[in-house]
Amino acid sequence: MIVTVGENIIDLVRNPDGLFAAVPGGSPYNLAIAAARLGAPAGYAMPISNDFFGDQLAATLEANGVAYLPTARPARPTGLAFVDIGADGQPSYAFYREQAADVAIAAAELPALGAEVDVVEVGGAPALGNKECGPVLCEWLLNLDEAVPLALDPNVRPALVDDKQSFLERCDAICARALVCRLSDEDAEYMYGSLAPDAVLDLLLGKGVALAVITLGAKGAMLATAEARTRVEIPDRGLPVQDTIAAGDCFFAALLASLRADGRLNAGALRGLDAAGLGSLGDFCVAAAQINCSRTGCNPPTRGEVEELLR
Repeated sequence: MIVTVGENIIDLVRNPDGLFAAVPGGSPYNLAIAAARLGAPAGYAMPISNDFFGDQLAATLEANGVAYLPTARPARPTGLAFVDIGADGQPSYAFYREQAADVAIAAAELPALGAEVDVVEVGGAPALGNKECGPVLCEWLLNLDEAVPLALDPNVRPALVDDKQSFLERCDAICARALVCRLSDEDAEYMYGSLAPDAVLDLLLGKGVALAVITLGAKGAMLATAEARTRVEIPDRGLPVQDTIAAGDCFFAALLASLRADGRLNAGALRGLDAAGLGSLGDFCVAAAQINCSRTGCNPPTRGEVEELLR
């Protein structure tokens, strides 16, 4: 099972007519749904509110075959994000999350995980950058059985980072145990300044990550292990771009689901990937993200849809 942990929110997305539509979201929440659609057993481990927005979040998980792993839903509000889509298809956000169900958490609200877990993915800044839930979540992750690999997506949202240094320290602590880390180019700039992408990949590998990935928006992605690295481009497949909401989440879900399907969610197996293998993996992930971007909002593809696009 691919388990995700981190924020769940309602995206209030502004339509062209100026009205707002309520859409379930949050990077690790989206990733769990994308992984399930791609054929991987998936679970979501962060508390969801028992309010009516929480009902919408929980029902969407259930409809997509994602297991809700906490034992209860707390009586705290659901966090909100107002989303405006620019002319270039890029979203901008305004967040309202104080004392939300996924913020004011206690360690006891997070589930116990067993041998059925293949990897635990954590979405970064909205959870790890928060002064309330960041320390609790980081401690919970680092206290998991060492046989359970971690995957990190820093998912930087500067407005949601209460203290940058504490956020970076938590990311470093997780990287020391993480099997995979994916950064967007914007994440890399926030975290590591003007370092070139190759240098950022080297830095992540040096921190202990077995597979480091940087997604570069329309310029594709770079994937690296200690033994090999490659860059994948985004081919023109004739798909329109509606928006880029959850593109990175779909990319990372496709990566984790593919590694799970191939039995490669361990450091030894990742070391066996050469540049061609990394390239094939990256092509699958890019195709998944392309399909999602051809639709409005987070609407991940199935594995069959990705395989059909790649034919």
